[in-house]
Amino acid sequence: MLVTDHDLLDVIITTFLGFCEEKKNNDGKLSFERNERSTSFKRACYVLYDVKYALICRPSPDEWSDKLRHSFLKGFKSFLKMLKMMQGMDGVMRQLGVHLEYEPEWEGAFNLQLKQDDVITEFLEWCGTDRKVLIEAFKLTLEFLLKCKDKPATVKREDKTVCGHKVRCLKYDVSTQPVSIHLPLSRILAGLFLHFGKLGIAWNSPEVNIEHLDMAEIIEPPLRVQVMVAQTQAGMWRRNGYSLLNQIFFYHNVKCRREMFDKDINMLQIGASIMDNNEFLIHLLNKYNLLSWVR
Repeated sequence: MLVTDHDLLDVIITTFLGFCEEKKNNDGKLSFERNERSTSFKRACYVLYDVKYALICRPSPDEWSDKLRHSFLKGFKSFLKMLKMMQGMDGVMRQLGVHLEYEPEWEGAFNLQLKQDDVITEFLEWCGTDRKVLIEAFKLTLEFLLKCKDKPATVKREDKTVCGHKVRCLKYDVSTQPVSIHLPLSRILAGLFLHFGKLGIAWNSPEVNIEHLDMAEIIEPPLRVQVMVAQTQAGMWRRNGYSLLNQIFFYHNVKCRREMFDKDINMLQIGASIMDNNEFLIHLLNKYNLLSWVR
């Protein structure tokens, strides 16, 4: 088996990462230009179909071996490196005063998303067939995700009290600060969470050890996206032009929905199931700026 004996997944993805490095900006995120003349990256994207082909035949629980686990997780880690470059890319800020002068490039990120959707699905299905692999993949994803969260120096919190319940909320105004619709690490983490029950893993299992996590920080990125979408539908982002409208269209469209919108909702549901009910609701209402209404 090529995956087991020759690290096929890692070889293919590492090759693609070399092309991704050329597209990184100063923040370490992928950045595409409108009317890109170079076709080398576009051609390189097709190797993702090779990864999909390599993952089509999923191993049964009895077929897993230590060698296969090692090789698969090595390839999975390389894939996470690529997703890390996409996490938070193409962030948009609400335009105030005047209409956006130039429409920003958005198609490159979604073209890449479309090519990797099936790959993400297959990776998740592989992880869902073996307990050890699922736990290690979850830990790896969480490690990469925590590296992408807001820097501690920029994170501000404020106390919010509703009906006697006091919660320390993250202070981030979606209507005035950048928001990205691309959150592949958050979404793949949600996808891994969904396999926990099938393999008898609880979120507070010693093997997973996530009790120390601040779930408010984990659900924050997908929650920001939901707020941005709601504000756009309310007409608050009208000056941002068609670029944002097109992104939101594909975010909900059947082509991308499974690994974008659906996974964001899954992550919010996971957060709601782990967090205290009142705490979750206050975080939700605070982000939508509805606390004054509920009081």
